[in-house]
Amino acid sequence: MFPKRLMGLRDGSFASIGLSRDCYGNAGQVRDVIKGAFVAAGLPAFAPHSFRKTLTVWADRYYPTREGFKAFSQNIAHDSVVTTVGSYLPVSRERQAELIRGR
Repeated sequence: MFPKRLMGLRDGSFASIGLSRDCYGNAGQVRDVIKGAFVAAGLPAFAPHSFRKTLTVWADRYYPTREGFKAFSQNIAHDSVVTTVGSYLPVSRERQAELIRGR
């Protein structure tokens, strides 16, 4: 989900030239990159998993079939759609009761 920068030569200097197909090895590296970007922009730090939650809420609307949502889940590196739903789409007890009653 979080690709590394692709490094190379630009105008004779070592620089970022795009995105690599390789992903960061652990969440610590991703947190540091995102925190640095937000701090540099004068914003409070933002957790990487907040992006996943935002994307999952979006995907829940735009991938109405199980197959489509499963493809999305795999795209954010979850082997099981249960992980995606359980982690990012909580249902409150109140909403659970409404859904069961059909409202």
